[in-house]
Amino acid sequence: MSRQKRISSYDGLKGLSILAVIFYHMFQKQVPGGFLTVNTFFAIAGYFFARKIEQVTFNRQEQDWRALGKYVRSTLGRLFFPMFWMLGSIIVVLFIFNRDALYHIRSDLFSGMFFYNNLYQIAADKSYFARMTEASPFTHLWYSSLYLQMFVVGIIGSCLMKWLKLPGTAKAIIWGLVAFLSHSTLMFLYEPNADPSRVYYGLATRFSSFALGMMTTYMIPAILNATYNVKNKKALYTLIGLTSGLLFVYLPFVIEDQAPITYYIGLPFYSVLSMFVLFAIATGVPMIRKPLAFKPLVLLGQRSYSYYLWYYPVIVFWLQYRRFMADNQIYLLNIAMMVSIVVLSELTYQIIERRIYPIPFGQRFDWQADVQQVKHSHAAKGVAFAFLMMVVVVASGMIISRDDQTLARFNLEYQLQKNSPSMHEIANPTERYIARTLNQLQSYDKQLSSHFVEPLPAHDYVAEYQKSKEHVDLVDAQVTELAAEQQAVLDRIAEKNPDLAALVPVREQLYAAELPVSFFGDSLVLVSAPVAMDLFLNGNQWGIKNLQIWDAVDKLKQWISEGSVKPILVVNLGTNAGLDHQGMEDFIAAAGKREIFFVNSNSDVPHKMEVNEIIHEFAKKYKNVHEVDWYTYAVDHPEYYWEGEGVHHTPEGANHFAAFIAHVLYETLAGEQ
Repeated sequence: MSRQKRISSYDGLKGLSILAVIFYHMFQKQVPGGFLTVNTFFAIAGYFFARKIEQVTFNRQEQDWRALGKYVRSTLGRLFFPMFWMLGSIIVVLFIFNRDALYHIRSDLFSGMFFYNNLYQIAADKSYFARMTEASPFTHLWYSSLYLQMFVVGIIGSCLMKWLKLPGTAKAIIWGLVAFLSHSTLMFLYEPNADPSRVYYGLATRFSSFALGMMTTYMIPAILNATYNVKNKKALYTLIGLTSGLLFVYLPFVIEDQAPITYYIGLPFYSVLSMFVLFAIATGVPMIRKPLAFKPLVLLGQRSYSYYLWYYPVIVFWLQYRRFMADNQIYLLNIAMMVSIVVLSELTYQIIERRIYPIPFGQRFDWQADVQQVKHSHAAKGVAFAFLMMVVVVASGMIISRDDQTLARFNLEYQLQKNSPSMHEIANPTERYIARTLNQLQSYDKQLSSHFVEPLPAHDYVAEYQKSKEHVDLVDAQVTELAAEQQAVLDRIAEKNPDLAALVPVREQLYAAELPVSFFGDSLVLVSAPVAMDLFLNGNQWGIKNLQIWDAVDKLKQWISEGSVKPILVVNLGTNAGLDHQGMEDFIAAAGKREIFFVNSNSDVPHKMEVNEIIHEFAKKYKNVHEVDWYTYAVDHPEYYWEGEGVHHTPEGANHFAAFIAHVLYETLAGEQ
């Protein structure tokens, strides 16, 4: 088969796709569906893979193992060496300047370097969409791992079909069926009210895009033959290309990463769109080819892998400085991100991918040629020695790396354990049984007003007798009794949490202690609401790690059905993946006539201002919905959050969180009463 000139529009399609992925992470509110174009990369990979594998002779009579091995080696090299330099550069910097950071990323490093990152993240229950604590700079390496795994499956399947001498049409049908089975697996495993990372990372659930790309390669000749005598075939191709192209550009601006429809329909539909765009490019549809041949897009597409490798670590690095910048300065952070991504990606592309400056043993799997180069060039010897020294440092960094918890995560989990210890943390089985039984009895006491565990109220019969005889002093006695009860409440709060009591005025303490209030939300409630219970003596709380607005509606309905949700509901949501209008509408409807207090966000997450805008909007829209402006209260107090994490409250922050909510509830509800 003769070598054809590469059509630049393919690179333009990759350039547009990598822009969508980067903007999804930088401007998620504006491009909420940018992650869809990852499917396009897989489809393009499958498309060119099928074209390449057809050039390799492999049948019952002859197997060109040398050509097949060369193709596998070159593909592995294209994936490995740019990634090695990205990982290696970060390891070297950490090894020299911040060695302690290596003690928390061992599994991320090894799984990325050896192409099993997606499997590691599934096994470790990592989330691509939700942020519990600080993000790993290597989360995105699931893509490289999944790409190589798809490549291996494609090699096996293609060689088998070539061995069976199947025609192109049969191959198209088979790969189409494989794509259907893959997406059926996704639909089977996807749980609407759970984090979708399991199906997002999985080979079986994501292979459909790669298979559709392969199907496109075999389908195009069949379609061209079938429409050979059709007079208006160009108009038909243009209609297909224009429709798919417009939808291809439009959907990343409207699709959301957590909506069930995204996984049932959105992901496979976008893969099909990518397939039709590839078809339009291959058949020469001008309205698709020309825009995608735009030079900046083409150049970006040629560098798309280097950009993909660097964009995520760069964003993670710069986001740690977001907390120290005013909202009107965020554009400076975005500029710093873009400049860093461009510079690092261009260096990687030019030196490693294009190999404009030879680095023996560091750019390709052709060590025989590298050895010859070193033998005949003193400069090459020096470069090779420097590279090998870098390899030693990288290897040392990986050897000393560990999977220790970060201080922020340790503090968070310790705080969680202190507030609500788990049964699993009780080592002795007998003690575990006793603890479980006591918890059950305490729940009976609360529900039935019984006294299995709770002590019977003490009665001072002499005092009661004397009190019954003091009719003349009845009014004074009632006043005295009320004051004593109030003082008892204040003493109880001060005994539970003296630091919190010192922050709250007496009248607000007394009001909060009587208030029937439920705290509900994500890990911020899980961490901080137990502290608030020291003040809200008539309250309860339910915090759920990684809870998002889409999951929260069903959880709230469940809690309401149990009769546990009180007339006043304090809600903290949006930390993990933001809020959306439909989710808020559904949540408010589920809460019914309760007074709902949404706490806005000051956590160090990119979408906090969008969360705050939505809360403010709904507080204006509904009379029973109120905004707790925690952002304004806490914005100048970084000490309220764990250093290096910036999402969850420190003990000091949790006290202020409870005190401020008590103040807002008092100002809002006591004033109305």
